[in-house]
Amino acid sequence: MVESIERCMAGLAEGVSGLTRAELYDRLEAVGRLDAVLGSVKARIVAAVDALDDRGADGATVLRSATKCSSRSAKQVARRAEALEHMPTVAERFASGRLSAESVDVLVGAAEQTSVAAVDADDRLRRMVETRPADLARRE
Repeated sequence: MVESIERCMAGLAEGVSGLTRAELYDRLEAVGRLDAVLGSVKARIVAAVDALDDRGADGATVLRSATKCSSRSAKQVARRAEALEHMPTVAERFASGRLSAESVDVLVGAAEQTSVAAVDADDRLRRMVETRPADLARRE
């Protein structure tokens, strides 16, 4: 599995020189969707580690150790993972690459102000967040 992922990454990075603006845009869009899918997988793994109940390290600690990310970043992924367990529609959109990790965080923030059920059921809010950059969606 790791080898096929590495081939995919090499294919995406290969040959960007000489591409048109439209082709570069399309490549970035594909990489963004892949990044979202990988972010979703990362969140599900962190949630699975937290669910082990084996007295081992929590998901954020394991993520930090395995990926060498910052403690802040690991805690953010764990926060996202916890919320996604209660937001199946948002989780599905994240897993499909239609919502970025930052966009999910906008929705998680909204859920903290209301409820995860209300945000997960709000199609208008989800569509708005899906179609805008995360920083602009956060302002609305």
